[in-house]
Amino acid sequence: MMSFESFRPLAINHPCTVEPSVYRVDVFRINGPVDKMPCRNLSLGLFNVHVHGDDRDDAEYYPEYNVCKAQSFVMPTFEDAKEFIQSGRISIDDDRPVYCIHIYELPFGKDVISDLCKREWVFDGNCSIINQSVCSSLLEDLDTPEGHFWGRPKETIRFKPGDIVEVHDRKKDSVRLAVVVSLRNTIEYCWNEYLNVVAECECEGVGEDNALGNYWKYACDDCYEVIDFSGVQSCPCTTDVHSPRFPVPDDIRSVFDNIVVSKPASFGC
Repeated sequence: MMSFESFRPLAINHPCTVEPSVYRVDVFRINGPVDKMPCRNLSLGLFNVHVHGDDRDDAEYYPEYNVCKAQSFVMPTFEDAKEFIQSGRISIDDDRPVYCIHIYELPFGKDVISDLCKREWVFDGNCSIINQSVCSSLLEDLDTPEGHFWGRPKETIRFKPGDIVEVHDRKKDSVRLAVVVSLRNTIEYCWNEYLNVVAECECEGVGEDNALGNYWKYACDDCYEVIDFSGVQSCPCTTDVHSPRFPVPDDIRSVFDNIVVSKPASFGC
């Protein structure tokens, strides 16, 4: 059986083959707050919080606001893509605030439908890099070491349980506040999942030597576990979780404090 000392280097030095590629730049911009009544009711099971608008414009953006993919460009290299977004040219024809920018490495001849890619980088509204993927999401790579998710070192993970974050839902064109419940993206978490595979292989009589070939963690498993302002639990991708852009009003912050108090057993490292 593979030891933890052999497993960890797969995460620290994740395998990645070099392929001829182009780089797609997707620019996401803030459209504004979600339309609301003068008051909004945040229901969280056993308690309700009635949140009234105040005089601060920022407060109206929370607990959810609209963000859309406004532009998409193709560049020949990653360096060209990075220089392009940092030059300011992306805002010549659109002056709405930039929420974030994703750069995708797209190899020639591979299925890159939706956001499938070899690698992905995320930049904030100031065009500074804040995150990147650690494994390929290409279908052609699923059965290879570079298509497996081996985890992230804890010191490189931006958020911890109890942190209030923004979750960017690219399919719904929205950003919503949530609180981090647990980390499903650490090396230790993935190691425990690998041990579960070993146990299943032993139960099925195929031998623990087949565990690595049956390890099931992929790019979609690189995620946090969060609970949003309405009490819905989800596991957004690590690259879609951001620091709050605006000050979080005290009344909304108390909603997340109550989540932490009411669900202590859910919180872990």
